[in-house]
Amino acid sequence: RPITQMATAAHHREVHAGRALDRFVGLSDGVVAVAITLLALPLLEIEAPPADQSFLAMFEVNAVPIITFIVTFLLVAGLWRVHNRITNLMHGYDTGSFWINTLWLAGIVVLPWASSLAGERWQDGKWAGGPSALFYWLVIAFISAMATAMRFYVHSHRDLIETDSTETWDAQIALGARRRGVILSVGFAVIGVGWFWSIFLGIAIAVALFVVLICVRRSTGVVE
Repeated sequence: RPITQMATAAHHREVHAGRALDRFVGLSDGVVAVAITLLALPLLEIEAPPADQSFLAMFEVNAVPIITFIVTFLLVAGLWRVHNRITNLMHGYDTGSFWINTLWLAGIVVLPWASSLAGERWQDGKWAGGPSALFYWLVIAFISAMATAMRFYVHSHRDLIETDSTETWDAQIALGARRRGVILSVGFAVIGVGWFWSIFLGIAIAVALFVVLICVRRSTGVVE
């Protein structure tokens, strides 16, 4: 049935499965698709280079919107991949997972705006990212934190996991993966603090975060 009644010692829960879960996932994928489309809109304002200008010169003039789009697109793709791995193994959702997912979507919706603000400051030639860069990375951190919260929540409410997928869940969404989610969420926020003062400091922190994640992955042996 679309709605399964789940009785617990503390309260009564409803787990929405079947078509309800399909709509839950479909809405999430649709919001991500719209957000990615909005990210690409600034690129439409880039005009083709005149006959006496090379493509490379055009790229140099418009490097900020292009790089901002590429970086944010890759981040959204990675964040969606985490979300997709979780929902692919779910049997249904309840009120708690619904609201965590809604907050995740709220971050995705705000991200194109945050990306635009950060890109405008960089385009002004200011190497200190300032509040706009901090806001951008805090939005990324928030989205990552909501995905991590979803991992922990579903793991503690195992009736939300597809019966035939429990072994896959335990292998892919293991403790190491959840720890990496926490590290990523905190790391994105720290990148924002560094980027607030200097883009170069932010990049250095991002590289350090990447190295830490590789070490955590090797030490835990998490299946990807």
